[in-house]
Amino acid sequence: MKEINQRLFSRLGGVAGKLVSKALLDVPRAIETNQVGKNWLKNAKVKKTPHLTLGPKAQFAIAAFDNRHFLVAVGVEIILPDVSDILPIELNSGAFTLFATELEVPFNELADIGHELAEHVFIPLNEESDKAVILPMDVVERYFEKISLFEIQADSSLISDDAKDYRIALAAVLCANTARPLAWSSRTMERLGEMAMDRNEKAPFHLLFRMLTESRGDAAFLDVYRCIEQLFPLPKIATFCDELGVTIPAMQVARSLEHHLGWRRPEIESLTQIMAGAPSSLLDQLREFFQIAVGTSDQAGAIAKAIYDLRNRHVHYRALHAADIEALPPDWLNLADLLLELVQFLYAENANAFKVSST
Repeated sequence: MKEINQRLFSRLGGVAGKLVSKALLDVPRAIETNQVGKNWLKNAKVKKTPHLTLGPKAQFAIAAFDNRHFLVAVGVEIILPDVSDILPIELNSGAFTLFATELEVPFNELADIGHELAEHVFIPLNEESDKAVILPMDVVERYFEKISLFEIQADSSLISDDAKDYRIALAAVLCANTARPLAWSSRTMERLGEMAMDRNEKAPFHLLFRMLTESRGDAAFLDVYRCIEQLFPLPKIATFCDELGVTIPAMQVARSLEHHLGWRRPEIESLTQIMAGAPSSLLDQLREFFQIAVGTSDQAGAIAKAIYDLRNRHVHYRALHAADIEALPPDWLNLADLLLELVQFLYAENANAFKVSST
């Protein structure tokens, strides 16, 4: 506990700089903490990941303590519905010290933070002392971006599998307006909420989270495209497994083949096959989106080519693409929503491919 308090006040001392003498900076300091806070400080584990970063001053993180799961929100206001599996709880001083240090929580943009720290935190002492200066949490807390703590209900679907970190974060960002730069439709939000709470959902939640928090429509489109891309090998892998009598889950086989043999299925061929199996109502909407003529002989192939060409124009930059630099962008959010419907359908159809192997 001494070490983590030292790290916290060392960061603050760096902000105060020359306004505070080295002798004062060297005096040990700690935040006043009761037994509950001490237990958090000693035993809680916090996990941060770049996937949950929302910007230079905002992020989510996941904490575990006493066999319970928690969401940490930094610089994000979460407005929860009346009924939710995410419950706000009071931030104790031990948890604050842990999160502010381990997550490197940014400082608040106070007008004269250096002088304030010199006056209220690194207070001049009348005489030398080996004892730590103990400060109330509210004295120190005001210098950092707001940290909020939420507990996840023990029986929640959000913590039902290995994707729990991103399920929790996705559910939280659905309740955080400022964390979603784009004007997503209620249809998209409702679908993502369903997916987060579906225990059987196997879609990559870190990509769904990124899609929802992107500031550019083309980036959001690429996130949801990658969800589809993961499924490209599955039809061929299923045939391969049937012929050889392989009972290992298809996605595990696909990973092994790519890792050891470098095998990857051609994208446009895979996307065409996936589109051929999509619901007809969704195909009709995608056909209208890309303005493909009714009665086109290979509707699925035409839609697949349109999606793939759009993807290429935003991943690669060749001579052909230079002519399109001033072209009007498509309705990215509508397209992302249509593809999200496809993702939900495809991952349900391929659920067995993700089952954990018993071998």
